[in-house]
Amino acid sequence: MDRSRTAYGGVIYRAVSDFTAKGRVQYVAHAVMSNDVAVAIGPQTESASTGESAENHPDREFWAQRKLLSLAELQAKCGSKTASIDHIEIDCTLTPCEKSGYKGCLHQIPPLVKARYGDNVKLTVFSHRDEGMGGKDGKPKRYLTCKSNSSTSELTAAFADHKGWDWTA
Repeated sequence: MDRSRTAYGGVIYRAVSDFTAKGRVQYVAHAVMSNDVAVAIGPQTESASTGESAENHPDREFWAQRKLLSLAELQAKCGSKTASIDHIEIDCTLTPCEKSGYKGCLHQIPPLVKARYGDNVKLTVFSHRDEGMGGKDGKPKRYLTCKSNSSTSELTAAFADHKGWDWTA
């Protein structure tokens, strides 16, 4: 990653720094606007467990909310009527699930972002709990990158190519 996760005035850090708590699975997304201001797209969702059904996961619940901000509302909150979405940072306690038949959150969330904000929106998905997926980088927290219009094969490859992160890297 090319910048600290504590950037953007600490907005994202304050919102998600406790996402490692046991017993809860939390999810929130922030639009990082072209004027370098991060804005929460909607209220955080959480559940006591992930369960077997991906439809009940907090990531699906987040994008199904009616309270998500439109581009005009994001622009108003960031203080610029001409700002665009540079990228969206998604924070979840766990990595997106991969269910068979592309029904998991990994394959279902980018199209929901596309429906709301359009093609080619860059997404970075950060997990906060050590799920034993760590590579040789020594960082147990993982992230992956994709776009709102990534194909299923591109999403599968992005998941396989996950990398480590921490708050200062």
